[in-house]
Amino acid sequence: MLMNKARSLYLTNLINENSYDQHKLFKTVNSLLSDSKSLLLPLNVSPKVAANNIGNYFVQKVNDIYNHLTQNNTTITVYPEDEVCCEFECLKW
Repeated sequence: MLMNKARSLYLTNLINENSYDQHKLFKTVNSLLSDSKSLLLPLNVSPKVAANNIGNYFVQKVNDIYNHLTQNNTTITVYPEDEVCCEFECLKW
């Protein structure tokens, strides 16, 4: 109970000290709420699968935009299919 009160007082003072500067306040609150700055993938998904899923998502978005534009008779430039990268490989460091 004493630790919770001390922590609450510390956090209140920390926020009050930075309340004059919105940038510092958001940075302080973000540092308090964030466990880590690194992005973690789910343990059951390989980085290659995740990269391919993200790549496929954006390819589908581009296709959707293309289809929407062609339905509206908009003139666009189409690049050859062999210039599109849709498969990612893991990098070796």
